[in-house]
Amino acid sequence: ASRILTISTGAKVTLTGMTLRNGRFVATGTPGTGGAILLTNSTLNLTDMIVRDNSVSSVPAPPPAPQVGPQGSGGAIYATNSTITLTNSTILDNVVPGWPNQGTAGGIDGTGTTNITITGGVISGNEEGAIYMGHKVTVMGSLIHDNPVSNLVTAGGVSGNHVSVSNSVLSGNRWGVA
Repeated sequence: ASRILTISTGAKVTLTGMTLRNGRFVATGTPGTGGAILLTNSTLNLTDMIVRDNSVSSVPAPPPAPQVGPQGSGGAIYATNSTITLTNSTILDNVVPGWPNQGTAGGIDGTGTTNITITGGVISGNEEGAIYMGHKVTVMGSLIHDNPVSNLVTAGGVSGNHVSVSNSVLSGNRWGVA
């Protein structure tokens, strides 16, 4: 399998009523990013979507390159300097490598100035956390549940520079699961 979508600089993409499943991105010598979607300097709107069972990892580069273990970020979605809006969508059972390899966010990993807004969503069962390091993360009327973390880097539920949660349930997101 391979990553399902790569969205490049300046794109504005809207997806409605689909399932993105079984995307897998394996990098060589660097951490893998974005099992289902890799988003760079763009806008992504997901409405009535299911993004599930996606993963990222990495394999070592050939010697003499430094060896990198099976690392990864954003099992479902990895975004850099982008805007993500999820409406009535589900991010479910996505995977990044856990301890001791320091993977981050089986759900959504946002870097730089990435803003993430989730309305009426469900984010559940994502290994190494639900949402990691969005610049601004807004969650409204959503369920973020049972996103286990085994490393020392990620929060199980939601982390970011500016986080706002309203009328939502965050439960069962836990650190220290082997």
